Amino acid sequence: MDNIHSIEIIDVTKDFVDSKYPVIHSDKNGFLLCKQGSIQLLLDDSTFNINAGDLYIYPPFSQSFIKEVSDDFSGVAGIADFDFVLSTITQVSNTQQHIYIRTRPCVTLTQHQLQNIEELVSIIKHRLAESYRPLRIQILSALVKTICFEILDAYFDGLSISPMQQNNRDKIFQRFLQDCFMHFKKHRDVKFYAELQHLTPRYFSTVIREVSGKTPIEWINLSLVTEAKKLLATPELNIKEIALQLNFEDQSLFGRYFKRITGLSPSSFREQQDFIV
Repeated sequence: MDNIHSIEIIDVTKDFVDSKYPVIHSDKNGFLLCKQGSIQLLLDDSTFNINAGDLYIYPPFSQSFIKEVSDDFSGVAGIADFDFVLSTITQVSNTQQHIYIRTRPCVTLTQHQLQNIEELVSIIKHRLAESYRPLRIQILSALVKTICFEILDAYFDGLSISPMQQNNRDKIFQRFLQDCFMHFKKHRDVKFYAELQHLTPRYFSTVIREVSGKTPIEWINLSLVTEAKKLLATPELNIKEIALQLNFEDQSLFGRYFKRITGLSPSSFREQQDFIV
């Protein structure tokens, strides 16, 4: 693992959540294990209630809005680079399963699964606190792979899913997700993303649609609207400034686009965000 500092294990409480910006937005993979109390998250317009003993897997290139947190909430969160996690989980899961996790990111653990994950978390935290040496870095890398497998095993077992390996078409989709995350603010045409992979737009679009159930345009729109919602949920920027950040020529064009996708004008969406502090 080239960047050992990209791995984080964080003890999370209500005070910790209140002190941070209430959006989990990252190009990394991560999980949240609720140990006590409850937390409510919003992902892709779906609300998930995570209670004690529940595991929430948040996918990369997405935003999970923190809506509510109980006073007694406590848990642990893990974060690692997308590329590192992807190289691990592609051994046992394909694109359809990654999409499934995004639509159903929460699973209730058995006591045995909870104990296994908590033990690995404790070991990784201990290793992260040690000084870095080549062999220790390799040990930590192996431990992070182990917890990835442990989490996926608990998830698949809880939802009765059989793991499957990726193929070349899955790799095209994963590369597209990475490219889309990097370029969606400036590039919204399928041809641009197809050319990055030296593919024809027609073949590229067919692959993305068949492996993910969405067209490239739908994924681009999802990235753009998700970012727009994050920006609208903050009071620092006005709508004109948000439109410019997202490379719309003017506020009116952004407003029409946002309403076409979400059914709400940007100002109406902003008025509904009472949970944002």
